[in-house]
Amino acid sequence: MPDGIALFRGIHAEFLYNREHPGGRRFEPRRLSGPPVVSMTLGQLVATSALHRAPNEVQALIRFNHDSPGETRTLNALRPVLLNCLPPEFSLPVSRHLMRALLAEAPYHFSRGNPAPGP
Repeated sequence: MPDGIALFRGIHAEFLYNREHPGGRRFEPRRLSGPPVVSMTLGQLVATSALHRAPNEVQALIRFNHDSPGETRTLNALRPVLLNCLPPEFSLPVSRHLMRALLAEAPYHFSRGNPAPGP
C-alpha cells in the first residue's frame, strides 16, 4: 500500500475512533489468534500486534497531537514493542507519521469488531 494511502487511512481511522470513543476505550492485551490475515501489510501486522501487546500505549499515542513531545515520548516507549512485533528477518523503514497512521488504524478496526484492516 503506498504511504500516502496509509497516511490517509490512519488519519481517518484516528478521527473516527476518537470521535466514537471520546473517553477512551480500554483494550486488554491479548495474543493474535490464528495466522495473520493475508491482506495485511507488514506494517499493519506490526501495528495490530502492538495494539494487543501494549493497548494503553497505542491508545495514548493517538490521543496526543501530531509531532508533539507526548507523541515522541510514546513512540519511543513503543519502539521495543514494535521491534518485538516485527518478524526477525524483516525490517520496516517507516516515518513516524506512517507508524502513527498504522497504529491509529489498528484500534479503530478492533473497536469495530474487525480483526484487521482490509486491503
